[in-house]
Amino acid sequence: MKKKSLMIYILTALILTAALLVSGGCNGGSDEKKKAGDAESFKVIYATSEDMAAYDVSMDKQIDNIVADETDADALGGWGWVVKQMAWMEAIGQGGYYSAGGLSSINLSYWTVNAFGQLTKADAAVFVPHNVWGSAKVPIVAIQHPTEVLRKNSPSKLVDKFGYNITDPAQAQMHLAALIARMGYIVVMADYLGMGENTDTHPYCHELLANSVRDAISAASTLDVPYRVFPPSVWDKKKVMLMGFSEGGYATMVTAKKLQADGEFPVTAVAALDGPYSLSGTMHDVMVSADKDFSAPYFLPYVLNGYSSVYGDKIPELKFGYSVRNDVSGYRDYPGALVAAMDGSHDADYINDIMKKPFLPDNYDGPRTILSKEFLALLNDRESIVCKTLGANDSFAGWTPSMPLKMFHHVSDDLVPIGNMTEAKAAFDAAKAKFVEVESFEDYVNIGDSWHVKAFLIAFLRGFIWLDYYGYGNR
Repeated sequence: MKKKSLMIYILTALILTAALLVSGGCNGGSDEKKKAGDAESFKVIYATSEDMAAYDVSMDKQIDNIVADETDADALGGWGWVVKQMAWMEAIGQGGYYSAGGLSSINLSYWTVNAFGQLTKADAAVFVPHNVWGSAKVPIVAIQHPTEVLRKNSPSKLVDKFGYNITDPAQAQMHLAALIARMGYIVVMADYLGMGENTDTHPYCHELLANSVRDAISAASTLDVPYRVFPPSVWDKKKVMLMGFSEGGYATMVTAKKLQADGEFPVTAVAALDGPYSLSGTMHDVMVSADKDFSAPYFLPYVLNGYSSVYGDKIPELKFGYSVRNDVSGYRDYPGALVAAMDGSHDADYINDIMKKPFLPDNYDGPRTILSKEFLALLNDRESIVCKTLGANDSFAGWTPSMPLKMFHHVSDDLVPIGNMTEAKAAFDAAKAKFVEVESFEDYVNIGDSWHVKAFLIAFLRGFIWLDYYGYGNR
């Protein structure tokens, strides 16, 4: 009896331990053994094929309503193309060999490295298709999200929420990622540092973004989670692809650079979409010359705050308190007010208001209005430490892609001008890159108040269709 009771006790303990792990327990050993790319914990959200079919119907209805209200003929044409491509994706996802319609989404916490070489926790969303049969190997697509200032719009925060708004890029990207997963891909979406649960300062448009993406891929590729989410044996680690729009385009390119140098994951193909690749060229010119009608001035303090967090201790000229003026009427500490506005709980309009209102109606001349005279002088000096630091972080600086890399860019992008693409292509051509292509486009859909946002859905789908050839050929 004693032996039987002991055996029951042991089996019960094992079952409870397994249940804890399945429900989202800790992956990995003690803190002393943690390293970048290790998974820390995960939570699995399960969706049946019936769930996804109902979800598809609701999304289709939302798009139909938008299209029915459209009066701009050119934008209507853009919506028509988007609807056609999404229908193609749904058809494969609903009846395809890999997914049979269902998917699981995972909220993943993992370890990465910050600007000071210290381990820190970060978060990511992961989508995986159900019912991978036989010995099929499934490609990995890392999708890097566009500029976002609200933590609640980070991929890890949105991964368990259906009913996405297709006109909001942060939410639309989640819907598209789910469609891509059901087409037979593992999709990994890093939040980046400073987003999700991570409270570091976000290193906006800095090469440090590559750490978050690389380590999210590494952590996700080791997960062995419950039934219907397949084990690592079916992850095709020899077929890793990258894509992203806006800041995500920049993050995509610097991640490709890092993965190529590291050699851990061979990169099959890269789609970079309307990204600010040229910080020292095209985006530098936006910083110093954008006028009062520029619709996203918040990008400037966002860049400066990120660079201050990385370089401020070593380069005084890049400290936020040096770059931003502190003689603004009504503020004892104007730089501090801007930093507080970028804590992840305020939206872009809130930051824009703090930038503009103190100088209205007559003294706001564009984003540069917030800059100190000393810092603006450094920005106008191409040989200054400020400009050289921006140049060191140009996403095309210091490498030659060895994988197919294609940049897509809207010809009229007003926030991230097409000069970013032409300068990146020229730099890669000078480096004798053999596999770099570019594609400009004019079509758009009516979302947002800028050409940059109107280009999002078109750019994203163009990029994915190009990538899918490297995933599955002509299907």
